[in-house]
Amino acid sequence: GSQSEHAVVIICDLFGWTLPNTRLIADQEAEALGMRVFVPDLYGWSPPAWIADKEVQPAMTLFGKLKQWAWLLTRVPQIAWWFVTHGDNRTVP
Repeated sequence: GSQSEHAVVIICDLFGWTLPNTRLIADQEAEALGMRVFVPDLYGWSPPAWIADKEVQPAMTLFGKLKQWAWLLTRVPQIAWWFVTHGDNRTVP
C-alpha cells in the first residue's frame, strides 16, 4: 500500500530492537496507522554491558518462591510503619 508522509519512531528499552515484542508492536502500528515505523538501534545491536554480563536466571523453584515470600513477610512491619509515618501531610505537596 501507499505509505503516508508521516512516520512513527519507537524508542525501545535496554533490550533493544531485537526483542520480538518490539518488532511485533512496530509491525502492528505500521499496519494500523498506514505509515512507516522506525525502531532505531540505539545500542549498536547489543545491550549495555551491565545487562549483557547478567546470566539468565533459571526458573525459580518452589523453595526459592517460599524464601522470597518469607523475606517479604519479614518486611511487613517496616512497610506498615512507613505508611503510618508518611501520611498526606508528608507525601502530598
